Amino acid sequence: FRINALAMNSNAETDHVWFKNRFVAPSLSLDLGARTDFTILTSYQERRYIRQQGLPIVGSVQSSPYGAIPRSRFTGEPDQDPYRGFQSRVGYALTHRFDDGWTVNQNVRVQTFSLNGQLVANGVLRADNQTLRRTATDQTWDGDTITLDTNAQRRFDTGVGRHDITVGTDYLRTRENLLSYNCAVGDLNVYKPVYGSPVSCPANARTDSRSTVRSVGMYARDEIALRGKWNAIVGLRHDTATAYTNERRTQTRDDT
Repeated sequence: FRINALAMNSNAETDHVWFKNRFVAPSLSLDLGARTDFTILTSYQERRYIRQQGLPIVGSVQSSPYGAIPRSRFTGEPDQDPYRGFQSRVGYALTHRFDDGWTVNQNVRVQTFSLNGQLVANGVLRADNQTLRRTATDQTWDGDTITLDTNAQRRFDTGVGRHDITVGTDYLRTRENLLSYNCAVGDLNVYKPVYGSPVSCPANARTDSRSTVRSVGMYARDEIALRGKWNAIVGLRHDTATAYTNERRTQTRDDT
């Protein structure tokens, strides 16, 4: 049994920008005999943070009649809804060695995730070169991912050299929901900021969609150790993938 964990709180050089991260990853290896390796892998992560979108060009890169904007200036709202992200994973790694020299490996992972929060982004300065126009967005993502990889390996010698052959297939399916709103927030004087402008969001979403990606791949590889300390690798891979997005507001589907 093994467990890795992380707890971190940090502040950025920008005022009011912070980041908190919590992560734990237990794993368990089972004794199934000399020919079989089996490990269960899990993890859980929480992230919370306030984003910063930089400074306007005038006053940072380009000169301004009012001087340089402090590099630590925050152009969002300290009380905006911070981003909150959650991610859970569970899976396993399996290896079994057969009597005939073949080794089979299988790796599986199932993941669920979610992220929500508000972004206050800077726009352009108004004509007074002090007042910054700002936009706001309220965003929520959530979804899940399944990945599966299975392959067989074998080593053998020939007159050409020593071969290490791998043949296998992998599968991926990921789904993601997106719900976002275009919100309103007041302007900000970047030289004398007064925070406290509320972030006001409408009742109707800008985007309410679900995206799905599926792919299946088949691959083969031969790594050849040639005489004279030369190595050659020959590989082939074929993938089939589909992706589509359902927009719930308009009841439309976009295939790519």
